[in-house]
Amino acid sequence: MKLFEKLFKKGKKTDEMITADQALDTGSADLKTSGPAPDRQGIQQPDPAGSEKEPETASPMIDDSPDTVWISPDQAASIIKGDRPLSQDLILTGPGHAERDQTDKDLKTGPKVDKAQTNKDPKTGPKVDKTQTNKNAETGPKADKAQTNKSPETGPQDNQNQEAAAGPAGQTTEESPASQTIEATPAGQTTKTSLEVKAGQAESPAESQEEEEAPVIYRRNPRKGRRKNVTGKLVFSLLVLLAAAYLGGRYFFQTHFLPNTYVDGTDLGLHSQARAREILDKRLKAETLELIEPDENEYLTGADVGLHYVSFDKINDIMAQQDSANWFLLLKSHTDYGNLDVAVNPDQLSASVDKLHCLNPDQPIKPENAQIYYHPEKHKYKIKSETYGNLVNKEPLLQGLSDAFISRSPTFSMQDQAYYIQADIRKDSEIIQAAKKKMNTWLKGTVVYKDGDLELKLSRDEISSFIKLADNYKVSIDKKKVKKYVKKKVVKTFNSLEGDIPDGLTAWKVDVKKETKALIKDIKEGKKVTRAPVYSSQGLEEDEYNLGSTYIDVNLSQQQMWYVEDGKVAFNSDVVTGNVSSGHATSTGIYHIAYKQRNHMMVKYHSFVHYWMPYNTAVGIGFHDASWRSSFGGEIYRYDGSHGCINMPPPKAEELFNMISSGTTVYVHD
Repeated sequence: MKLFEKLFKKGKKTDEMITADQALDTGSADLKTSGPAPDRQGIQQPDPAGSEKEPETASPMIDDSPDTVWISPDQAASIIKGDRPLSQDLILTGPGHAERDQTDKDLKTGPKVDKAQTNKDPKTGPKVDKTQTNKNAETGPKADKAQTNKSPETGPQDNQNQEAAAGPAGQTTEESPASQTIEATPAGQTTKTSLEVKAGQAESPAESQEEEEAPVIYRRNPRKGRRKNVTGKLVFSLLVLLAAAYLGGRYFFQTHFLPNTYVDGTDLGLHSQARAREILDKRLKAETLELIEPDENEYLTGADVGLHYVSFDKINDIMAQQDSANWFLLLKSHTDYGNLDVAVNPDQLSASVDKLHCLNPDQPIKPENAQIYYHPEKHKYKIKSETYGNLVNKEPLLQGLSDAFISRSPTFSMQDQAYYIQADIRKDSEIIQAAKKKMNTWLKGTVVYKDGDLELKLSRDEISSFIKLADNYKVSIDKKKVKKYVKKKVVKTFNSLEGDIPDGLTAWKVDVKKETKALIKDIKEGKKVTRAPVYSSQGLEEDEYNLGSTYIDVNLSQQQMWYVEDGKVAFNSDVVTGNVSSGHATSTGIYHIAYKQRNHMMVKYHSFVHYWMPYNTAVGIGFHDASWRSSFGGEIYRYDGSHGCINMPPPKAEELFNMISSGTTVYVHD
């Protein structure tokens, strides 16, 4: 024990540990074993002179190189006494150590031994590859020169893996050329530590034989063990963290949406369903619809119209179908589930629309239907487009706004006239187009009045004045306007007398009623017509006699007489003519006033008259007053007529007497 106290006083590091080299070196010296003292690195130095000297006891030195292995006092004692082979506890470290990837199983059980070879050579043990030994003797062990230069004290080092083997005496183990070999023998025998040949050195046959027979002791690399422990702990900790992260993510994404999950254009990633609904509701109420109006744009928000989601079933379905088990594979995925169905609150929408300026214009303008008008320069009818005004039709507007919010449109055009009170008839309406066509067809017709030298042409402008368009776009001819035209132009042109010619008066007189009807018919046919007007009475033809513009007209059938002066009817009176029943009917023909006489006695008939105006002197027929009659006109002449003269009321006879003159034409006719 004094030996180990000495050792641990010299080589004490931590926890009363000493190096394997110190244990071997010191133990050999104290046990008075022969052989040269090992150097600092535990290499046996040969005597340069070849003489055998008493080996000096080398003081164990503390080796602080990175590859030094520390052992306990009990381990050192067992090793020195030979009770315990080093191969069961230690692994050789330092330059030339065996490959480091030797498994723990190999370290515990020792290297595998070729049993066939062992049985074949029971005395010498497994054969050593002498070829490789001789080659190594010539060239020396390969070592990392850079590392050798870098660590001169600790000897050459390499990075090759260790190849370890342990067994009882008589077994041989091969290791890499640069490995370090430690030999141990039972107590009382020589113990030495040596390195395999260095570069340029060769082993003697005796040493090779000795090396084959001596057991190889490996020193354990504590740093490698520590590294394995740290690495194992790190790997285990990492796996625990990964497992915890996976489980935590799986649990989290069972109630939260995966990143980049878009609904209604909103990223709901990492949000719960409840929070997602809050976000969507808030965004929906903030949506704004711009109303593009003719004058000034207005705006409505989702909150104004009660915009809301119809259902959140889609949100629930998305969460239910979400693959939370593979959440880590979906972190960078991007999924857009489109929009949810929305609806508006009709009452809120109506109330908000009522507040819009477009429903309360400063100057309301009513719409106007399309109109047909006559173009005087082109002499045809054309259509003027309808006007819409600015009065909004609320019902279509409500429907349009509702559709715009549901479709999530950002704008809504009020330019569409469908949202305003529309004109009943538009320019392209079939009814107005048909009316225009008919009116232009009527304009194509022309009517030319011609009677003798008299001629009158009805113009298109005049025809257009007759055409009437009703509110329902029914086209007709204004009969009153046509009649007015006939009286004003046709009668004036073709009547032989001015003014209203009484029926029965001999003159060229247009029949206003019949001519009006005929003219309307001609216009509607749209044809070119040339004709004389329709007369109610006709005057004498020029080849018969031209009464002129001043004459007396007696109509026997009507018992009427007229005095026409300068083309105008100046006088009219009822009369009683010759008695038809007694054969004294007044004769017809054209005559002239022979003379005028006051207070005349008609000798043949023993009658006194105050005003006498004879025109047929051959038979004594003329105009005179008849004071003996109380009534005139009618049917008196048929049973109580005169002897042929024309009886007149006394006042009328006096009036006529004062108006006419001798030579005035008298036309008597039925």
